[in-house]
Amino acid sequence: MQPCTLELVGGQVISQPYIDMTIAMMRAFVTDIQREASENIYHIKRGVYRNPSEYAIESDASSATDPLAMAAITSTTCTIENIGRSSLQGDARFAKEVLEPMGCTVVQTETETIVLVRV
Repeated sequence: MQPCTLELVGGQVISQPYIDMTIAMMRAFVTDIQREASENIYHIKRGVYRNPSEYAIESDASSATDPLAMAAITSTTCTIENIGRSSLQGDARFAKEVLEPMGCTVVQTETETIVLVRV
């Protein structure tokens, strides 16, 4: 892979968490990426991708909000694997920021979210 510089133009970046997820994934494959402080400029150094022996793909947090909400509505339990407090996806906070204040018990590990309804 050749080195390159990416500059995002056009104002404020709306989807920074998705950019951060991409960078985290690229780093898992041993790619060095540097972001200029407070700028939307990214430097990707020359390198060779190396496949990790194992790589867990995070679930889609936006799609996971439906079954989590359904658990709250039906007073059941729902467990979503591969989305937890270490997730970079904005919607991964849905259970803690929306369902928990509504009275649900939310247990979140680094990689898992469980919604339990208090009776």
